Amino acid sequence: MPFFGQELFEQAQEKGELSDDMYREALRISQATLAGPKV
Repeated sequence: MPFFGQELFEQAQEKGELSDDMYREALRISQATLAGPKV
């Protein structure tokens, strides 16, 4: 699909579901890091 950048959608689909355990753990870690230390 050479029109309108559809290859980006195809690449995103290859990454897997957002409910994947590895994704959810990485998301949790990145959110905790961005939140900073708990005071």
